[in-house]
Amino acid sequence: MKPIALHLTNFRNYRGTHELLLADIGCAAIVGPNGAGKSGLLDAMAYALFGTDRGNADNVVTLGETSCSVQFAFQIGSESYAVRRIRITSGAGSSELILLRDEADGLQAQPLTGNTISDTQAKIQRITGMDLDLWRRTAYIGQGASGLFSQATPAERKSILGQILGLDRYEGMLETTKARKRVVDADLDAAARRTTDIEAALSMRETFQGDLATAEAMKATADQLLRIEGEKVHELQRLVAEVSGQAAEYQRLCAEATKLLQGKTGMDVEAQEIAERIAGCEQLLARGDEIRDGLTRLEAAKSELAELSEAKVAVAEATRRVENIERGIELDLAQWRADLASSRQTLDGKIARNTAAIEEHLAVYRAVEQQAALTDDVPCAGTDLQPQCRLLQGAMEAKGQLSQRQERIDAARAEMILLKDPHHPDQIAIAELAAKLEDHHPRQAELDDANSALSDAQTCHDPERAAELARMVSELCAAHYPEAAQDLAAADAVMKELTARRTDVERRQTETQEQYDEVRRQATPLREAVNLLQADVLELEDRRTQLDEAQQEASNAAAMVGQAQARLAGLDDLEADKDVIQAESAPRVRRQHVLAELVTAYGRNGIPALLIENAIPEIEEEANRILQTLTAGRMSVQLLTQVQTKTAGIGETLDVVVSDGEGSRDYSTWSGGERVRVDIALRVALCRILARRAGAAVRMLAIDEACAPLDVDGREAFIEAVQGLQQYFDCILVVSHVPDLAGAFPQQINILRNGTGGPLVHVVA
Repeated sequence: MKPIALHLTNFRNYRGTHELLLADIGCAAIVGPNGAGKSGLLDAMAYALFGTDRGNADNVVTLGETSCSVQFAFQIGSESYAVRRIRITSGAGSSELILLRDEADGLQAQPLTGNTISDTQAKIQRITGMDLDLWRRTAYIGQGASGLFSQATPAERKSILGQILGLDRYEGMLETTKARKRVVDADLDAAARRTTDIEAALSMRETFQGDLATAEAMKATADQLLRIEGEKVHELQRLVAEVSGQAAEYQRLCAEATKLLQGKTGMDVEAQEIAERIAGCEQLLARGDEIRDGLTRLEAAKSELAELSEAKVAVAEATRRVENIERGIELDLAQWRADLASSRQTLDGKIARNTAAIEEHLAVYRAVEQQAALTDDVPCAGTDLQPQCRLLQGAMEAKGQLSQRQERIDAARAEMILLKDPHHPDQIAIAELAAKLEDHHPRQAELDDANSALSDAQTCHDPERAAELARMVSELCAAHYPEAAQDLAAADAVMKELTARRTDVERRQTETQEQYDEVRRQATPLREAVNLLQADVLELEDRRTQLDEAQQEASNAAAMVGQAQARLAGLDDLEADKDVIQAESAPRVRRQHVLAELVTAYGRNGIPALLIENAIPEIEEEANRILQTLTAGRMSVQLLTQVQTKTAGIGETLDVVVSDGEGSRDYSTWSGGERVRVDIALRVALCRILARRAGAAVRMLAIDEACAPLDVDGREAFIEAVQGLQQYFDCILVVSHVPDLAGAFPQQINILRNGTGGPLVHVVA
């Protein structure tokens, strides 16, 4: 990948539109003050290609703006591409990603944008051969990230090398092979389980044959029993049919006798009821004088009690009237007292306010009078200085106000006299309210009349007599004298009706008994035949039950025979299935072995491990060439892929061991500056490997503040190493704020601040 141009609009601190042309840049330093936006140019390239991996996608938009746009044009081989990524923050927020390919004839670019942002992003990653993580770990050495490879764990280092060498395709092949092997394993496991099930079923053949013989014997016995029971049922059905006519006649006579007996029972109940009612009427007629006397006493008590109740109502009504009048008088008096207090309070308030006003006017008058007296004492009075003398002017103004102040005092005193005058409206209102409270209330006469009416009503009311009469009425009503008097009036007519009904019932009872005796006489000779029929019917029902049971046993036996035959037939089918399964499993077993070998080959310790082993010498050679330049030949690096374990075995790893003239130690044990040199050497070596490998088409190297921790000698060696990389990369960009570093590069990209604090991009060739 060779960068061609970068266009920014409102990206982070790059407010407005900025353009950086990179087609003629070979090796350049990006310089400028801290915070000017040097690293922002490299971030913009990564954002255009891969988007952002941060949670808030709106952070890339310049503060105060609603949208940003980054377009990055680059060349891979002979093809030129342009990626434009747009972010809009207004509303719910939206993003847009556009991919274009320039045509060789210079005509309109060909759009390669997919249906979705994800589709377009996948196309970009296929074209560049990398994602955001691979960009940061190889082609871009970010600020403070020069040790992403050397400081990673052994497993992470292997993963980085795997991406550089394109080993991810083996991961896909491994997963595909594992999936195919799982299918074959599942098929073979299913076939083995099915074969086991079939063999277990086939082992039951002798048992099923024994079951068939037992079922056939049971069926023969059941068929014989079914024939015998059928003959017995047929004979009993013939006997029952012969006697069924006599049984029907007997049942008819029994039903008729039952009906007559029920009618006779009803007549007996009716006769008993009539006798009880006649006895009640006779008792009621015997109490005639007593009932009439009790009814007379009840009516008299009710009449007197009604009069006393009316007197009680009159007392209650008179009491309520007296209470209402008294309550009204109390309310009026309370209101008058409140009005009197309020009027007095209002008048007192007016007098108090007027008194305070008089005192205030007098105080002001005395002060003005004292100031006016100064007209005779001021030295400049009558001289040429009189017009300019402020003291004399104030005294003259005060003297002119004396008459006005005196008028206000006189007016306040006159108002005080009016307030205390008995003819003042407030004084008159107070006198009228006081007179009302001293005089008798206007409703006093009405109250006296109400008390007199209450006394008259209480004279007519006798609570003790009313209670006595109420007890008498309750006792007489409890004795049922009113009801008894009504029944007594109709007793004679009822006695006549009941006597006639009793005679009719006795006649019907006699007739019904005669009919019942005749029916019993006709049914007697048929009883014996019916008893015999019942015995035959019971036996017939029992035989029918036994016949049903025999039929069920025969049916069950036939089903058992069919089941046994079906089981034996199924075993024959299973024998055939077993042969088919064994024939189909043979090629699957061979395929399983092949897939197992492929899983091992595509696995971590297979082809990928061999490729990494082959790449390690190349990485070591390139890293050591750069490291020797950075350390004047003092240090070298070695990548170890195997390590001896505590159990005397060999384990897989990817350790970084650094050597100098005094010995070899693990990377983590060296000082910070020495580790930085190793970091840069390994990262640049990986960039060269990446550039030479066909898996990723990258021809640029971006280094962000990677040499800041180095001393002067180390920086010079770093610059020399970077310049030596120009033969391998089309474009090298180095971000640094170190002043003496910028002059060592043939080209510079200066980031300056404009008047508003934003950056300006200036290229110095």
